[in-house]
Amino acid sequence: MQQCGAGVVPVRLDGDILAFAAPPRLRSGAVDADLLTAVAEILGIENGEILDAEWLDNGPGWWECYSQTRRLF
Repeated sequence: MQQCGAGVVPVRLDGDILAFAAPPRLRSGAVDADLLTAVAEILGIENGEILDAEWLDNGPGWWECYSQTRRLF
């Protein structure tokens, strides 16, 4: 078990590898259009290059997006 901001999280030992279950999401669903516009501007891409985006927030405020182009940022 590991204590963190999300509470007590089970930890599994598999040989020399530690693994833990991700805590439940605090926020999910579509990312706001205004945030996507701001991020596209920061990255120097067009809004239309972002195909989809979703909150994956289980504490740190993460979200992901899919782009139609492959670029290294």
